[in-house]
Amino acid sequence: MKTISDHAGSEAVAHLDSVRSTYAQEVDCLRWWTSIRIAMALARFEIEQRRAPASLAELVPAYLQALPSCPQGGEPFSYLSGEFSCAHTGKWKVSLHQ
Repeated sequence: MKTISDHAGSEAVAHLDSVRSTYAQEVDCLRWWTSIRIAMALARFEIEQRRAPASLAELVPAYLQALPSCPQGGEPFSYLSGEFSCAHTGKWKVSLHQ
């Protein structure tokens, strides 16, 4: 039976921790990027239509190619009264016309 020496094992654990950290940073970036894309689409819609959309579905296909889902959990974003969110992003508010 082969075993990993303590040194090699600790190097493997350190490498795995590094990979996990990099993955977490990438998911954070994707969450921000997705949220910013939605916010920009909502802003463009409000500027052009002079009203907020009734749902995020109104943004497709003119402002978004498809409805994005949360990069971390895969669930769809919720939207109500100019605020959109998913379980992992917190609430974002876009309102150009008060």
